Amino acid sequence: ALVLAGAYVGVCESNRLAAGVMLRREAASSVAAPSFDHVFPEPFGPHRFRGVLREGDAYKVYLIEPFRGRLELKSTVRTRDQDRLLRRVREHPTARRLEWFFKAPVWVLGKGENGRSRATVYDLRFPSLVLDRGNPFEAAFELDGKGEVVSVGWR
Repeated sequence: ALVLAGAYVGVCESNRLAAGVMLRREAASSVAAPSFDHVFPEPFGPHRFRGVLREGDAYKVYLIEPFRGRLELKSTVRTRDQDRLLRRVREHPTARRLEWFFKAPVWVLGKGENGRSRATVYDLRFPSLVLDRGNPFEAAFELDGKGEVVSVGWR
């Protein structure tokens, strides 16, 4: 059992390394040099990974299958972390802790159910490309008319 477990971990690690090489090759072919690149595992197997590249205010999310030598762009996600209002929200202690913990934070600005501005943040390491489960960890910051955080919650 230990030999099989060790073999499985070895296969997982070698595929993660191969996925990283494929993602860096994709990054090298980009017009702008990405400011962030990372490979995250996808659930249910060592043969699929989620590659993330950040170029400016956009994250490109790839499904990487090292066994097949396949890298497929699945989505481009924009973050508004440089927005004037969101820069103020990011100074909140909870937001600072989240940004420390999150690997690839995506900030979105919108309206809450009560009509107030709402800033939400989630991490691209958690939503899966193969399972339809959305963002399992998303923090929401409700703002008053002056842009001050009045409440923090999880969705």
